[in-house]
Amino acid sequence: NLTLQSTEEIRRLTAMIEKKDTQLKVSKKFLDIKIKDCRSLEEHNKSLENHIKILEQSKTVESPKSIRNVI
Repeated sequence: NLTLQSTEEIRRLTAMIEKKDTQLKVSKKFLDIKIKDCRSLEEHNKSLENHIKILEQSKTVESPKSIRNVI
């Protein structure tokens, strides 16, 4: 009788472990996707920052020209 109880307890614990393992795998996949999204956003932000710098530089370069044209 003790062996039967032990076997049932082992099965129950094994099922719990498998369920937790599955939950962890799903959570890991979710987090991996979120990390990838964050990295993509960081790259996009860097690209936008570079574009802004280029635009700002082009404005400063054009400003003296436009002033000369007015004078």
